[in-house]
Amino acid sequence: MKCIIINHNTRFKKELASLFSEFDTQIMNYEEFDETKLAKADFIVLSGGPIHISDKNDLIEEKNFLKKTTKPILGICLGHQILSLVFGSKLEQFKEKKIEFFELELFGMKGQMFYSHIHYIKELPKEFRLLSKRNGFIEAMEHKTKPIFSLQGHPERSGEFGEGIKTLFIQRFVNTSKK
Repeated sequence: MKCIIINHNTRFKKELASLFSEFDTQIMNYEEFDETKLAKADFIVLSGGPIHISDKNDLIEEKNFLKKTTKPILGICLGHQILSLVFGSKLEQFKEKKIEFFELELFGMKGQMFYSHIHYIKELPKEFRLLSKRNGFIEAMEHKTKPIFSLQGHPERSGEFGEGIKTLFIQRFVNTSKK
């Protein structure tokens, strides 16, 4: 299967590529966004990163593509926030950056998820189903009709639990969308 990671200048690029190394994985820098390349992907991963995304003109091509595509998408940290904005939510900001591990439970799996962020999503987009919320921010969500799953944490920095999240994404969102 072909995976394209849209890199938003994440500092965990090597870890993210390693997490998806069992697939034919390519990394596309967000500044070189190319919809024709994405059309060839079986699934897309939106990386975390420190870039600005809240202005309506930020990442406009990428946001338009994400709104209309039916491809399976995994949003990680900033990717989770991008998807939230695309589907009508807004960004909130903590007073200081949060870097920590928290216990997360999803689909019967429980483990430690690594978080590194200053922005968060407080309100669930209407087209999404809440999977986990803690301390006022949405940790994980899935689209109600499209194969889209996103989380505020970093599975690429969360060891075995992160591997489990990847496997869950492939089984629940990628493999089922091919049927």
